[in-house]
Amino acid sequence: AGTVQIVLNTFSGDETTAEQLADAINSHMVARQLVEAEVVTAAGSEFTVVSTGATIPIVPAAAMTLTLAGGQEMTAEAHSDFDTNGAVDFRFRALAAGDGGNSITVVVTESDHGGAGAPTITVTDTDGDTINDRITIDLNTNLGNETTAGEVVAAINGHATAGTMVVADIVPPSEIKLTDGDPANYSPPLIPAYSIASDFDTGGLAEIQFKAGDGVQELVTIVITEDSDASLTGDVPPAIQVPTGTSTILAELNVDGGNETTAQEFVDAINGHADANALVAAAVLSGDAQDITIGDPANYSPLQMDLRNQFGPLTLAGANAAQYMSDFNGTNLEIRLTAVQAGEDGNDIQVRVESADLGADVLPDVQKIDNTTIEITLNSNTTTPTTAKQFVDAINGHAQANAMIDAEILWGDPLETLGDETIDYSPVQLTGADDVTITPGYVGLENDDPGTDNADPDEADRLNRNKVIFRFAETLPDDYYRMEIFGFEDAGQKISALKNVGGTFFAPSDANADREVVDFELELGPQVISVVPQPVSRVIQVNLGGTVTNNDFTLQFQGVPTPQIANADTASAGDVKNALTLQANSIIDPDEITVTGNAGGPWEIVFHGRYLNVPRSSLVSDEPFVEIEYLHETIQPSKLHQERDTVLVYFSDDPLDPALAQDPKFYQVVDTAGTHPQTDGGTLFPNQNADDAGADLCRLVVGDDNKPPPRCGLPSANNRFNNWVAA
Repeated sequence: AGTVQIVLNTFSGDETTAEQLADAINSHMVARQLVEAEVVTAAGSEFTVVSTGATIPIVPAAAMTLTLAGGQEMTAEAHSDFDTNGAVDFRFRALAAGDGGNSITVVVTESDHGGAGAPTITVTDTDGDTINDRITIDLNTNLGNETTAGEVVAAINGHATAGTMVVADIVPPSEIKLTDGDPANYSPPLIPAYSIASDFDTGGLAEIQFKAGDGVQELVTIVITEDSDASLTGDVPPAIQVPTGTSTILAELNVDGGNETTAQEFVDAINGHADANALVAAAVLSGDAQDITIGDPANYSPLQMDLRNQFGPLTLAGANAAQYMSDFNGTNLEIRLTAVQAGEDGNDIQVRVESADLGADVLPDVQKIDNTTIEITLNSNTTTPTTAKQFVDAINGHAQANAMIDAEILWGDPLETLGDETIDYSPVQLTGADDVTITPGYVGLENDDPGTDNADPDEADRLNRNKVIFRFAETLPDDYYRMEIFGFEDAGQKISALKNVGGTFFAPSDANADREVVDFELELGPQVISVVPQPVSRVIQVNLGGTVTNNDFTLQFQGVPTPQIANADTASAGDVKNALTLQANSIIDPDEITVTGNAGGPWEIVFHGRYLNVPRSSLVSDEPFVEIEYLHETIQPSKLHQERDTVLVYFSDDPLDPALAQDPKFYQVVDTAGTHPQTDGGTLFPNQNADDAGADLCRLVVGDDNKPPPRCGLPSANNRFNNWVAA
């Protein structure tokens, strides 16, 4: 087993070709022992997987899948504002496409580096699988040298190891100091657990420590009082309460003579209360038998741990999963909803949010309406409106809803209220998962007989059974793709394992993985998809349907007005043409338009070149009595116009080099004389060529520039078009 890492050259003009990629793999001393690469076709219609040394029997189609990424890389990412109150948005995007990036975590700590210095980056493997999965960023708090947002980005992207795991960026670009504000909001970090300690005003005779519970990211308050109504009598523990929907622990000490609460009894009461223990874990550091009621709670209560702005770890997630991110009308708050099931099915999920007064201390209500709809009712009660944390917890705590989506607070105060805010955003729709599984036209082995079914037992007797051909039913568009080869079987997911002749399942290069994942980007050169010789366009007629104001009017072409056309009732075709070619910015050249007609109209307009077949709606007037319409064939069949000297060449949706695309020497129009190519007649080279930006279209003019349109035009012949345009 092994992994081959390939870095492709993306420098403009020197991008890695398919042949270069195959040569690089096959000439590498180690890589060629793992795989063999070959370029099967340059048209994007076939993918070949070679197993070195292993013989493969029949290949079920379900053993391999190819996924189209839908125009974006399939990568996991995490966001945070680093407690800047939303001033910046940090994004960490995994370089490993797909689920592999979902396991990366980013932990942020801070310390005084003793002077100027960039943040330090440490990369570790937390689960012992030899794959680095945690990045720790230690910010510099040294006065005058505090770490800025830009320095974090530069440190991550410039780190030899971290830079191969994630790409960091910020929006907007900023040099804001990340260590500004109250240091208690940053340090110590959640890793290790945040903790506080108190001697309960005993003069050091006892000390109790409280550590934050796993995943707690809010303001935890411990309010300690003494029993004032003699409700605690005898040998009973202190009373512990956690009001519903809060992160406040109310503790009442027993002061009954001879039964006063000790340090250990207090700790046991906290840890024995499920809700309190979810917030903190208590431990006696000293004086376990000490009576802690000798102190005055007014001197130490309440105890607080502000965990709302502790960083991380940030966990990258959401690769190929539909998402929705919003502040839900909060302030400096960002909540993300992510579909649990990866793929485009997540795009169908809708979350309807409404509010109602559910009563004091009542949590939001979550209902699964159907397989694509979740309904959440926030509590708008004026005293206890639903908080951001309660909103998130309600979704994640509802079994059916959480099977559809995960909710998380990316940044902001979890205790910020949402139930009392206006709901003008509902329903919200999860989007962004546009990966599509490609249905293969054929999956088989190299020496299969095309005339027999791939499942025919006779096929197993053929030689060289280690090369699998995955042929596509149609040419693939340029995009990001993922090939998955499975080493397990799951009937529910319709997945079959790739096996050798002995029935052994395929073993991925990563011993901890259940499949081999190959991500690649397909970017083919531009192709000619159609050639239109002597294109035909429709004539546009402009007519005065009544008396125009002041006997003048203007036209507008593509939103640009002409000068006034005076004396409309006697205006000539030349007057109309001059107005159109003298319009603001002069976007129409004189040879791009022909105007004919009588004085006072109607005038017949034909656009050429860039504006050939321009929509009639591109030409309008400021006067209601100026009528603009096509001349219909049923009325005047002869008024269709043919560009006899023009050839239109349409390319696929790929970037062209404008200089090369407009070079006439790359085009030929050959008079074949209706004979074999070896006896072709004369060759015409276009004397003009223009590229319509953004239209993937080149216009060739083959004729005499010194003659007015239609110039000399293409000769009547059997013509062939040749093209050698470079991308």
